[in-house]
Amino acid sequence: MGASGTPPRLYPPVYFLAALLAIAGLHHFLPELRWLSRPSTTYGGAVLIALGVAFGATSAWLLHRSKTPVRPFEKPTALVTHGPFSLSRNPIYVSMVTVLVGCVVLAGTVWPVLVVPLFIRVITRRFIVHEERALEDGFRERYRAYRARTRRWI
Repeated sequence: MGASGTPPRLYPPVYFLAALLAIAGLHHFLPELRWLSRPSTTYGGAVLIALGVAFGATSAWLLHRSKTPVRPFEKPTALVTHGPFSLSRNPIYVSMVTVLVGCVVLAGTVWPVLVVPLFIRVITRRFIVHEERALEDGFRERYRAYRARTRRWI
């Protein structure tokens, strides 16, 4: 939350879009250092992007089906622990990172790699920490048990 206790105006998809644009910009303006070559970049990147989209879509669908909000800072009404949530406590963020890594692989250049850890840091600090606090407040021991057996990322 912001300093005034209100949710941020920018939600994770905005940061995700900014990261995608940063990857494209870094690839475009600093294309000299290649670390991957075609066709591995094309196939590897496409597979990662497809997996990320599928993982995220399945996760969002499970939240919707459980009638709990997908949006950060809304009060969770259900603790979803199956499907992708059995692999990660934050599968939608994992899916975003997977798509970003897929785009980095597609680019095949070195500098876009820097975007991924920055995205992870921002998402963790601005959203995940607050979401975990809300889940612990709402589900107490059930959430603590889930947290103990399931990693934050993967």
